[in-house]
This record gives sequence, C-alpha cells and structure tokens, in this order.
Amino acid sequence: MAKVVFEISHSNWFGKDYKAFDTSFISIGRGYQNDLILFDTHVSNKHLLITQDQDGWIVEDLQSDNGLHINNSAAKVKKAKIKSGDKLTIGRTHLRIFSPEHPIPKTKLIVQTNKFLKRLSTPVNVCSTAIGMLLLYAFETLYHSPKDILIQKLLLSSVGFLFIAVIWAGIWAFVGSVAKHKARFFFQLAISCFFMFCIIPFTNFSSYLGYYANSQTIEGISYIILLGGSIFWLLSSNLLIATNISRKSRLFVSIFIPIALIAIITLSYFAFKDDFNTYPYSNSTLKPPLVRSFPSKSIDSFIKNGSEIFIFNKNELKQQ
Repeated sequence: MAKVVFEISHSNWFGKDYKAFDTSFISIGRGYQNDLILFDTHVSNKHLLITQDQDGWIVEDLQSDNGLHINNSAAKVKKAKIKSGDKLTIGRTHLRIFSPEHPIPKTKLIVQTNKFLKRLSTPVNVCSTAIGMLLLYAFETLYHSPKDILIQKLLLSSVGFLFIAVIWAGIWAFVGSVAKHKARFFFQLAISCFFMFCIIPFTNFSSYLGYYANSQTIEGISYIILLGGSIFWLLSSNLLIATNISRKSRLFVSIFIPIALIAIITLSYFAFKDDFNTYPYSNSTLKPPLVRSFPSKSIDSFIKNGSEIFIFNKNELKQQ
C-alpha cells in the first residue's frame, strides 16, 4: 500500500495533528487495537476500516454507533470510495486523507510587505512623514483657531498628536512580536503617521465640498467615504505587517471595522440629535476659500451696493 497521511482535527479545539501509514489496512477507532486511536468519546471502539485498491481508498463503517459522514454530508455512509483530500467525520473528529503527492498551498512569507510600505518605512521617510504630519497639524490648528494660540500650547498639542501615532504603532508592533516574532515598529509608525497626515486634508476637503455644494449630506457622504477608505488602508496595512492571516480575512476585518465605526457614529448622531434646542450646535464653520474662483469686491463697494438696495426698498415703502 502506498503511503497515506491523515489530518486529524476536533470540534472543540483548533489544533491539527498528522499521522502517516504505509500498510494495506488501517483500522480507526477508540480501542487500543486500532492503527489510528482517537480520543473521542463519540467514536466507537472499532469505527472505520480503510483499505486501498488500484484507484484509491475504500472506507467502511464497522457498524459504529454514530456513523460516518463524508465531505460534510448529512447522510450516513456505510461504504464508499474516497480520494485524496476527502473529509471523513466520525463523532466529533474530522479526518482528511491525503496522498504524499497531494498539492499544498503556496508558502506564505513570514514578512509580507509591498513596495510602497517598504519605501515608506525607511528612517528618512518615517521622519519626513512625522515632521510633515506635525507641520500640517500646526498649520490646521492656527488656520482655524478664532484667536491667537501660544506656541507652547501649539507645541504640546502637536506632540500629543504624534504621541497618538506612536501608541498606535506600538500596539501593532506588540501584535507583530507575538504573531510573527518581529515587532517592525518603524513600519507601523510610518503607516500611522501617513494615515494621520492624510486624514487632515481629507477632512478639509469634505468641509469645502459641502460648503460649495451647500449640502451637509454631500459633506457627510464624502467624509464617510474618505474616512472609511483611510481606516481600511490603515487596518489592512497594519494586519499585513503584523500578522499572517489570509488576504480574505484581512479584507474582511479591514472592511468590517470601518463599517461598524461609521454605523455607531451615525446611530449616535441621530440618537442624541434634538428636534429643538434653545442653544443649537452647528457642526459647520464658514471657511475662506483656498482658491478664489471670482474676483473679490472691496468693503467700500460692498457697503455702497448694500446702501443702494436699502434706499431702493425704502422708496418702495414710501410709495406704498
């Protein structure tokens, strides 16, 4: 008989074990006289017998109490022909039978990166991104502040902004040290700084778009799209560097978390929104345009035009 390999897994734990045999008959059960002994109280003393023919293997149920299921089928099977890769379920134990020539998935690299992240994580680019993030944050704070800010307060808030990026990078570096035994802190710091560098102009873009469109709905939708896309990139990059999970799982987590966050924020907004408030709160501010599309008027010209409108309306009232 050609060599055959069994993959053994149980419903109550996630580990897998492998046993190889090179005999003509393989008996499987809980009794100690079997070739493959399973510690599963739902498996009979003599449960299965596997033999080989010219085309593959034949599995036979030895009148067990809980029966045999093949490839997750609900029907119990007494005797059947199986091939490499088929799944046998007996009791709470799952067995997969493999031939030595069975193909295996492509080897995963311990360190998964892409060209952009690799280039971004160099010390020079990490420092440049961090400095750019701090300067952009300082400019944003000064530009939208209604009064002058002391340089000490501005410096403190900027350092706090950078501290958030460092903490986030540290958390994912710890995850990487546990999952891959490689912290790769500078990779994670570069990702965090780049995310926070992009989130500031994205927020302003949404505000200006809503202002020029005169629509809070457009502002909200654009903000959700940009914020959700940024968080998706952040999480997928963090998971790529720190873990070995599959691309499908990485995409699921990176999509699910932004959707959940946006759903919670939206629900909170409508839950705490009052129909009437004596002290209404406005989440929009009037901002000067970054680019002037039309020539501006002087203050004297604006006052003159306003005075003419006022005189015109005053004459109309006299005539009435």
